[in-house]
Amino acid sequence: MQNGHLYIFALFLSFYSFSCAGFFSEFEEKKDPLEIEIETVKRIANYDMNNVKVMRNPDEWIGKIISLSGTVISQPILGEVDEVFELRGTNDGYLTDMIIRLDRPLPRQANIGQAIKLVSQGKEVRVFGKMNGLKSIRTDSGTRRELPEIDCQLIYDRNDFYMDRPLWISRELENRSTRTRNTTR
Repeated sequence: MQNGHLYIFALFLSFYSFSCAGFFSEFEEKKDPLEIEIETVKRIANYDMNNVKVMRNPDEWIGKIISLSGTVISQPILGEVDEVFELRGTNDGYLTDMIIRLDRPLPRQANIGQAIKLVSQGKEVRVFGKMNGLKSIRTDSGTRRELPEIDCQLIYDRNDFYMDRPLWISRELENRSTRTRNTTR
């Protein structure tokens, strides 16, 4: 009698675990399309880039997804204050100085009580984006410069080592994930 109860209990336990395993695995497999797009950008990005490499052969970099860290310099470039900023830093001892083009404004704090993730002058960030090539600009002092230009897709705080809390996500990346979400339904 004891073995019969044990056998039924084991059978019930195995049936229960298999049915729950299917439920939980189905639940885990359904990732948010935006999360998938973000992971793809981070996975395919070239982290080994600097101005020297781009200046030597700019055409080789056009269209590639790159990632770099640096300090936000909010100089007005060609009068485009909201849609662009300059990012300066180093990678492997080489200068990185890029124009970062945005497809939507960065978040701004409207009042003191707001808890907003800000990207502002002097902030240390990591940027992911698509290289456009070299762009000739005129700074507010009238100086002409040629810098690599990037269409920004993601911005993270430089200290977010796991890159799991973006400060800014491009409209283009969000739209791509929405199209993915709509086609999978």
